[in-house]
Amino acid sequence: GQVYYDLIKEREKKGADDVVICRVEQIAPFPWDHVERWADKYPNADFKWCQEEHFNMGAWFYVAPRINRVLMKVERPAVEYAGRAPSASTATGHLGAHNREYAAFMDEAFGF
Repeated sequence: GQVYYDLIKEREKKGADDVVICRVEQIAPFPWDHVERWADKYPNADFKWCQEEHFNMGAWFYVAPRINRVLMKVERPAVEYAGRAPSASTATGHLGAHNREYAAFMDEAFGF
């Protein structure tokens, strides 16, 4: 939920007018038709899955093969991951470290 709004704010801050942000409200059952519509609507777009959770903790491993199945069907490159690195802990435990990780996540999401 919240990461969507952070991405919208970051897009405005960075002036990334060429970035479209699509929100997935429900991943099960997987919204095959929505992903295919996005791929058709934005034929030159690169797809990135953005999640605030660490790489090994969020929905990435569930959604990536499904998104890629749709993208292969429409002959598009594979989806990329943008988010935090793998971690054994759900939180860094230090506000400064959290803010650095989050800033890096936002930069990665927008290709900076």
